[in-house]
Amino acid sequence: MTVHLMALIVLVGCGPETSDTEDTGAPTGGDDTAISETGGDDTATGGDDTAITETGETGDPYDGSDRALQGYVELDQSGEWTHLRASFWDASGYVVTETWLDPMEGEGDCGIVRRTGEGDVIVLSAGDVVFSADGDSVTVPWGSGPTWDTGGGGGEGYGEFTLEEAGYAPRYGVDYGVEAPGDGFPGFALAAAVRFPEAAMVVTSPSISGSSRPSHSAADPLAVTWSGAAGVDDVLVVIYGTAGGESVELRCETDDDGAFEVPADVLGQLSEGSVTLEVVRYQISSHDVGDDAWLTARAQSRERGKIDLIP
Repeated sequence: MTVHLMALIVLVGCGPETSDTEDTGAPTGGDDTAISETGGDDTATGGDDTAITETGETGDPYDGSDRALQGYVELDQSGEWTHLRASFWDASGYVVTETWLDPMEGEGDCGIVRRTGEGDVIVLSAGDVVFSADGDSVTVPWGSGPTWDTGGGGGEGYGEFTLEEAGYAPRYGVDYGVEAPGDGFPGFALAAAVRFPEAAMVVTSPSISGSSRPSHSAADPLAVTWSGAAGVDDVLVVIYGTAGGESVELRCETDDDGAFEVPADVLGQLSEGSVTLEVVRYQISSHDVGDDAWLTARAQSRERGKIDLIP
């Protein structure tokens, strides 16, 4: 199956979703419909069946970005739901171009980037994907819904499931295992694919929870604070907006120390009006699973909301 997969721009870059749509908090499948309560062997198992024998090698998250076969698995906690996602593809015919309008000079700095993609990717199956931790597991089956990262238009793929629907809460600060038997994408078994962040992300300033929509002058630095900081995880502060009439991301990487200030000289490059602020506490790791295949695993807790940029 060949699809034009713009969402892979972010997956290749190992970032969170770039959509500027409102986050409803409700679990959705690949067709954007709510997933009903499910149980039994198709969704959750426990006990001895969750033991995983480690295969593959762990590397830097970006070492394998040139591999033809790419895989991405994610635990994404937002609001009351922790979504489980999986995607695998042959990206040999797809080119991602990043244009940095303002370069980001590493941790503690901010930059503005515009991403475009050209070409097609071939969506692959790796078989049913199993996420596990502390003796509990949840299976995300191949063919359970249209491919989630194409907005429901990508044909057969992996639907979205949640830990909560399977009866589990996220295990903060715990390693999650991920395994799949393989199909078009090679099989893998990672006992510690990625560690879940130490705590849920709760933004304390500006007030973006619920229906709050604060205003902020683009001429002033934007002070962002959050709770639960343990100094262990990484934090990404992202503002989705426009510049020069095109969609861009203002991205800042920082330590999880509870506070960050977006500089006015960077913020002022965004167009005035409604923008989306997202603060993400995350862990990311990548694994060489052989056969020219690279798997990126990400676990994150995030909160997002709207703010109005004014003069």
